[in-house]
Formats: sequence, C-alpha cells, structure tokens
Amino acid sequence: MSSAPAPDGHAESPAARLWNTCGGRPQISLRSPLQVARFFNGLDLLEPGLVPANKWRADLPGDGQDVDELAGVALKIDHHA
Repeated sequence: MSSAPAPDGHAESPAARLWNTCGGRPQISLRSPLQVARFFNGLDLLEPGLVPANKWRADLPGDGQDVDELAGVALKIDHHA
C-alpha cells in the first residue's frame, strides 16, 4: 500500500480539494501517517515499516530527499496454524 500523507496533518490540501471538486477521478483522500498505519493493524509489517516510499528501495540512486508518499508491506500470518 502507498498513500500520500496529509500536509501538516490537514485532511485536505488545496490541490486535492481542486481535483475532487472538478470531478477528478479517483477522488483523493489524504491521510496522516497514523491513519495509514491503521490499515496494517493485525498484520506483520515488514522492514523498513511504514516509511517514505523511497526508503523501500534506498539502494536506488536519488537525491536523498524523502518523497511525500508513504509505503508499507505487510503479511497476514495465521498465528493459530
């Protein structure tokens, strides 16, 4: 899963509001890191966890700046098996 974080904790940015009111599809829903983390409740989050998306492939060239998109990968493990 990846998600664009809400800037400064606000639920909507001016760009997202414009996109959504002008009929842009899909609608944009910005979420705080805490809101995104809830999608992983009950799952085993893999390293490096819920981080800026560029941290998932830190071995690739880049400018070192974190991107404004969160990414995480998790497994659903049956602990009763």
